[in-house]
Amino acid sequence: MTSTATRPPARSSTASSGASVDGTGVLQRALPFLARLESPVTSYYVLLGTTVILVVIGLVMVLSASMITSYRDDGSTFSVFLDQAKYAVIGVVGAAIAAHIPVRWYHRLALPALCRPSRCSHPSWSSSG
Repeated sequence: MTSTATRPPARSSTASSGASVDGTGVLQRALPFLARLESPVTSYYVLLGTTVILVVIGLVMVLSASMITSYRDDGSTFSVFLDQAKYAVIGVVGAAIAAHIPVRWYHRLALPALCRPSRCSHPSWSSSG
């Protein structure tokens, strides 16, 4: 009875240099989240993350800039900050509603939004011209 030992396949020179056969490198294998950057919704999440960061930084700046005057005027260090946070929440709700409105509604509302009932707001569109 003879047995033949099977050997694993030999490694190619590209596999030993760090790049695999399908073109992904060591960096993509080490950091699998980089493959998610190829997603079609990546720009949405980058824009959303940037917006959230800027709103938070703005609220912290308002808090730090208005603590003393807010305490002097209202007796609370957070009154101006809470007003700003309230408007930030209203803006987030408005943005979420606007994001869910179909584009065709924006096309329908574009000209009426520019024009007042009596006359258009753009000088070249007015009849008195």
